[in-house]
Amino acid sequence: MSSFAIGSILDDGHPEFVIDDDSILRDVENLTSYGPRVSGSEAERQASEYIGERFEDIGLKNVEIRTYQAMGSWVESPNADEEPIHMHAQIEQGSPNIPGFPDGAAGTGRIQIESTGDLNHIDSFSFLGYSGGYHKHDNQLLDLGFGSTGDFESSGDLTDCAIIVHYDGSRTLADIYIDAIEGNAAVLMIYQEGVEEPPFRTVTVEEDGVIVPFPEAYGGQYYDLLIPFIHISESVAQTFIDYVVEAAADSTKYAILDGNWEAVKTGTRTIRVVTGEIPGDDRNIMVGAHHDSTYLGPG
Repeated sequence: MSSFAIGSILDDGHPEFVIDDDSILRDVENLTSYGPRVSGSEAERQASEYIGERFEDIGLKNVEIRTYQAMGSWVESPNADEEPIHMHAQIEQGSPNIPGFPDGAAGTGRIQIESTGDLNHIDSFSFLGYSGGYHKHDNQLLDLGFGSTGDFESSGDLTDCAIIVHYDGSRTLADIYIDAIEGNAAVLMIYQEGVEEPPFRTVTVEEDGVIVPFPEAYGGQYYDLLIPFIHISESVAQTFIDYVVEAAADSTKYAILDGNWEAVKTGTRTIRVVTGEIPGDDRNIMVGAHHDSTYLGPG
């Protein structure tokens, strides 16, 4: 609607619109100039204000920018002294970790003998989805099969473990996530058979017919317990599992995951909805569109 110009109000009360190609291009260029317009971001606020101004320019009445508070997940560009999102796995050989050290601090007698190298955040794994954003170092890779209740029960304490689950739809992602959190896992990684492009899928729960972001579900009891929830490609999962198998066959070897996901944030943000009324008769017709965008796109 922001790229139409109202020509006149006809006798029957219907507005006449004229498509203006130059106006369309200007609007697209201006909106994309803000960069990715993730809901609740500064770019989304700027886009909302621009759209509000354009609504007034083209003759809409009662233009408003309404604000709402909503749970969101977003990525912030790291500062100069911070790491970007990355992760890699490796086989290490040597002595066990020092007992009692937090987050799997490595012992002094370990060397790396094989590594995946840093994995691409789009092609190899995706990380978003109302998840905890942390720096995890030296976590033991563990293949947890299909992530059934029995798989979790038989695995015991998952402290300092980066678990791999083959998702087949038999359980909800939220149920798997809960078991990982309650088992003290450090990282949860999900893959699907035949999927080489990891989805950017959020973890949600249906409560009383309403889709609720995971941190707000179950009365918010897991809000402060979130761990990294990561989708990985099937080929990456297979490499990780091969590392697990290799380490299991040699007591001096360890399959390890390192990663940093601190740039991903989860919390309540202010989102905006721009509304306006087209002059005309008393019939009610609603037209809507998104003005936000994904954080990976150009906007």
